[in-house]
Amino acid sequence: MKTWNMKPMGISSHARARKVKCDETKPVCNRCLSTGRTCEGYGAQGGGGNTYLDRYGRRSQPTTTSSEVQLSKPLAKSFPSDELRYLELYKQRVSWTSSGWFGYPFWHATVIPALASEPAILHAVVALSAAHECNFIPGQSIDTRERFVLKQYSQAITALQPMLARTSDTQDVAVVLVTCMLFTFLEYLRGRHEIAETHLKNGIKLLGDGSVPRSSVMEQSIVRSFAALVTQRTLFASDFHLSNPDIFPHSLQTLHLPNSIFASPEAAKDALDTILRRITHTEHLLQSSQPHQQPPSCFEKTQSHLLTLLDSWHQTYHRTQAHLNSCPPEKDTPAFGSHPGDSRTPLSYTLLLMSHSAAQIRAHTLLASSPLEYAAHTHLFHRILACARTIHIAYSTAVQIPQNVNFEHSICESGVVASLFYTGIKCRVRCLRRHAHASLKAVPRMEGCWDSAVVANVVERVMGMEDPGVWEGSREEEKDLGTLLELEELEDEEVVVMEEERLFRSVRVEMRGEGGKAEVRCERVGGDGEVEVVVFEVGNK
Repeated sequence: MKTWNMKPMGISSHARARKVKCDETKPVCNRCLSTGRTCEGYGAQGGGGNTYLDRYGRRSQPTTTSSEVQLSKPLAKSFPSDELRYLELYKQRVSWTSSGWFGYPFWHATVIPALASEPAILHAVVALSAAHECNFIPGQSIDTRERFVLKQYSQAITALQPMLARTSDTQDVAVVLVTCMLFTFLEYLRGRHEIAETHLKNGIKLLGDGSVPRSSVMEQSIVRSFAALVTQRTLFASDFHLSNPDIFPHSLQTLHLPNSIFASPEAAKDALDTILRRITHTEHLLQSSQPHQQPPSCFEKTQSHLLTLLDSWHQTYHRTQAHLNSCPPEKDTPAFGSHPGDSRTPLSYTLLLMSHSAAQIRAHTLLASSPLEYAAHTHLFHRILACARTIHIAYSTAVQIPQNVNFEHSICESGVVASLFYTGIKCRVRCLRRHAHASLKAVPRMEGCWDSAVVANVVERVMGMEDPGVWEGSREEEKDLGTLLELEELEDEEVVVMEEERLFRSVRVEMRGEGGKAEVRCERVGGDGEVEVVVFEVGNK
């Protein structure tokens, strides 16, 4: 096996560990605890486990249980002016960008009512809001902002400590899960992906323990938010693997697709995410099997079942769209889903169709023996870009409205980046790959673990290594993301026969250290049958 390490100038090959002086408190030092790091301990003591209970738990206290968790209580205190500023910014700006198209039940209906009574959630929200670049106070130094974020972070952890010993108390567990999600977003936004995923995995573990009932809307919103983030993470073509993909709203065995229409975009997304997680789980199993061996016949049955479910989802989608088109449009609704309700529905379903198209390609190519087989799915790649164009046009209009939603330098649960990345690395039509790359660069943002700037740079490098002439023949009008060649027009494009040995069969991306750096590992099979591995690093600039 040949391995090539391609390191650009100015990027180190290893993340440099940030040196923090240990204050020698046991079992983990307060410096590590307050900044979310994993303490390695000292001498014969310290370090060890990294679950919330291991790290922050205290003595057991009396517990209570409740079949339905309520986080909203009367106002507990008045807020300092600096906290109040970021709380208001969360309500007015961050909660809308974080919720995206589907997250209103969590980011608004769950988090905001809890601010007055749950200190852990309050301080985590203040930290997340303060970490957004769009909320920076002009003239305030980076060190001052960082100290404020870390202070709020530490206060949130301190408030969690008594709850972590009461894991049989469903309300305490709900507070821990909400705070865990806020911490995860905070660390992704700060570029500290490894710490973000420690929080995410702790949340998954709590959910897997069955500590949270799922009877109320609020409880379902917590589970749904974790499901959305985990689905995004498993799509990142990395080593993150969910051992049990059925711990979320549906399992594949119990998934029921309605014969009429979807009750809501959230219900449609729940069903599609369930199928997507099973697709990525199957991909992981196939990649773990012996190379150059015929996959067992059970995978063919799995593939057939997944394609049947995707077809059923698509039929329900069309019935739902027909129903929505027959309803009169609402009056005085915002231009781009900055409020909940029916005003967001058309774009929500556009985004879901985009994800569904990518899922279809993944399912069809589960057992593909050659990367050239993606050429048979050009119509689905084109549909992905057509959906992205619709969303881009709507967003470009909405962002011109004062105080309306702005995704730039923000983070949300889910969006277009995953499907655009997949198109950029798997599509075999040059102009479509270029369009996907341009779309990724248009608005710098994060969608869960997906940093659009990093992903755009990965796509650019992969395209150049697979097809050195990919930028030849690019036209000026391609810079306008509001335009896209019709599918029929693609037939007039020059057909470029790509060499199979140049095409990567896998592209894995792992975020490294801090500051938006990623290590990319690509594999392809040469003409002599030898596997070639190319490793390189990219940043977000």
